[in-house]
Amino acid sequence: MRHQQHEEAIDSLQKELIEKIKKQHAHLSLSRSAGASNTVREDAYRHQGHALDISSMDRILEVDAENQVVKVEPRVTMEQLVAATLPHGLVPPVVPEFRGITVGGAINGAALESTSHRYGQFNDCCLSYEVLLGDGAIIRVTPDEYSDLFYGISGAYGTLGIILSAEIRLIPTEQQMLLTYRRFSSSEEAITFMSEMTASESPPEGIECLVFNRSQAMVVTADPIRKPPASMPRFNMSWSNSPWYYQHVKKRSRGKIKQDVIATEEYLFRHDRGAFWMGAYALHPRLLLLYCIEHLFGIVPDSIGKLLFPKDKSSFAKLKYPGLLFRTFAGKIMGSKTLYAIMHKGDEKWFADNFCIQDYYLPAEKTAEFCNYVLGTYGITPLWLCPMKPTKKPQILSPHYHERASLLFDVGIYGMPKEMLPGSHTVRDLDLLCYRMGGRKMLYSYTYFNEEEFWKYYDRDAYQILRERYFADSIFHDVVSKVLEQ
Repeated sequence: MRHQQHEEAIDSLQKELIEKIKKQHAHLSLSRSAGASNTVREDAYRHQGHALDISSMDRILEVDAENQVVKVEPRVTMEQLVAATLPHGLVPPVVPEFRGITVGGAINGAALESTSHRYGQFNDCCLSYEVLLGDGAIIRVTPDEYSDLFYGISGAYGTLGIILSAEIRLIPTEQQMLLTYRRFSSSEEAITFMSEMTASESPPEGIECLVFNRSQAMVVTADPIRKPPASMPRFNMSWSNSPWYYQHVKKRSRGKIKQDVIATEEYLFRHDRGAFWMGAYALHPRLLLLYCIEHLFGIVPDSIGKLLFPKDKSSFAKLKYPGLLFRTFAGKIMGSKTLYAIMHKGDEKWFADNFCIQDYYLPAEKTAEFCNYVLGTYGITPLWLCPMKPTKKPQILSPHYHERASLLFDVGIYGMPKEMLPGSHTVRDLDLLCYRMGGRKMLYSYTYFNEEEFWKYYDRDAYQILRERYFADSIFHDVVSKVLEQ
């Protein structure tokens, strides 16, 4: 039944695309409900073309537990995917951390997680895609068939074709994970430790680091465990008033407990509540008031602005920790899906002007220097560090495409700079530093380059060849129109 519905859906979409081609409708994009996106930037390009609707393509088509493969449609969320596979004792090797991230979004957006030091990005766990091309043809792409498109899709944000389904590899797991916490006195020490751990003969299944300040970094490793000792402490995130993950890690940095156990499903989505820690900015009443005034009235008189939003934003930039009362009453609306919806339905530009929400992939030897610059210049904390297995496959727009590095680190920067600087200043400064250091960034957020600057760091010719070869050039928006601030 599900396969029949899938065939009917792609047949309808194919006919719709061909009809739009006949009417010479160019610059097609995918429609979605307001707030459904996990990107941070505005989607101005959507107003410059026509939309195709794939919102109903959210079916789990098959879970083949024996061969450890799952086939799904592109609008299946990570929450749905894990719910379908975990009862079989299986999960995708890489599960992006937000429940509402879709399979199509994770592939096109080059998503990662704490297991990426072993398995790469989410798309590196995929075995095949079913793709609708710009001429209306539907093809199956794999590492051996149409391999250039199979690899090129990663990080291309839907500009090469429309993913209709994906086959994803699964690996065995347990229903619980053992977390081990280690404190380090600097990001340098933590990065050295993680580099050694990931290169060892028996690396942990998951590893990440939260850098709370220049002198405190917490590395957390995660491994499946079947029967933990009865005396082992449990970390329960199932209640809406449970401590947020970063709050729990901070507590572990002060206490004697070095290990605890968490349900696997809760571990996979541990950063969902509060969207890492972005939801904690709601604990600043003056900041909330300023947002409401600016969003509702569009302008703030200088006198009010100076009172609410002083030049030194350190009072806002300093991260707070939600107490029991806040978690009890606000916990249910602090999931990433709700927070993204608030941002997209509100004033996206306001968030871009006042926050830095970016992910930068740096070679391991440059990561500490980059972190220290962020901490010293902008004072944004915590930083999320996640080691990444790079690829030499022709994933030309992917942030982990690197011909020389043996290990990369994703530096996740999610917060407010301490000085009253435009968001464009902060992001452009960090972008240039990242690229100078031989790194790349994820393109889900704002990029303040012009087209010429952008193509200094990416292979324009290779991308254009793919656009022309697979009939995307005159049909779908190109990557520049999607990811650069217009």
